Amino acid sequence: MFMGIAVLGNLRGAEASLDDQGEATVKAGNFGGALEIFNRAIAENPGDARAYCGRAYDYTAMRDYDKAMVDCHEAIKLDPKFAKAYCVMGNINWLKGELEDAVNDYDEALSLDPKDAEIWYNRGLYYLHRDNYKCITDTTEAIRINAKDDQAYYVRGNAYFDQQKYGPAIEDYTTGIGLNPGYANLYHQRGFAYLKTSEVGKAIADFSNAIQLKPRSDVEYYARGYAYNEAQDFDKAIADLSRAIEMNPKNDGYYDQRGIAYEEKGEKELAEADYNQAKAIKAGGGN
Repeated sequence: MFMGIAVLGNLRGAEASLDDQGEATVKAGNFGGALEIFNRAIAENPGDARAYCGRAYDYTAMRDYDKAMVDCHEAIKLDPKFAKAYCVMGNINWLKGELEDAVNDYDEALSLDPKDAEIWYNRGLYYLHRDNYKCITDTTEAIRINAKDDQAYYVRGNAYFDQQKYGPAIEDYTTGIGLNPGYANLYHQRGFAYLKTSEVGKAIADFSNAIQLKPRSDVEYYARGYAYNEAQDFDKAIADLSRAIEMNPKNDGYYDQRGIAYEEKGEKELAEADYNQAKAIKAGGGN
């Protein structure tokens, strides 16, 4: 689950503080390295609330929620108005399933700093699929504050998609792609939105872009295979779905879709074999 808490400034070599370095290291996915940096920052300055908050976020990424919560409380003890510490605490409670506490933490964070786009984004992400109207409200505010946040467009686009508002969803995905053309999920989601609006050619193009960015993703090959089925290009559908099955042979949906393609081609025995394999996987618990 992506949660963008650390707001990183432009780092300038030796001028970057330990807190800056730690946040950048977390963002790069080097959680162990970030932990060492935040430990050093705290050792050098035990009153550094930002370092405790950064380490809490790092611990959260490592799923050590107890240590993360301790650090959040320490950050708040040092600085009771530190909004980001409440936001990280909201993330922890969300991941732990303490949903009411999570909302209360996000609300407190925004009461302390209503101009922080990252906090609006995080609460919006929390509301996605739970209350899409609130998700759209929060991500819209995040975008108003920071119009270059591709993640906010992605999440708001997903909320519109859930509401079957495919036009606004496509607009948000398109804006997100303009901001970050290397983000495969935007192409993936826009591809399915195009399928909903019967723009199958555009969907195939988007799934092809996603495959270029994530060539080892069985999900992207499945998506394009599904789109080729919709376009009645069954040979290409079979090729993509076979590739998806090769990567992940335990997904029943892949066999079902390939079975459809074989059936449409009149290859009944191959279709039946795929349908039976799908049933066997589902009987065993599915994927």
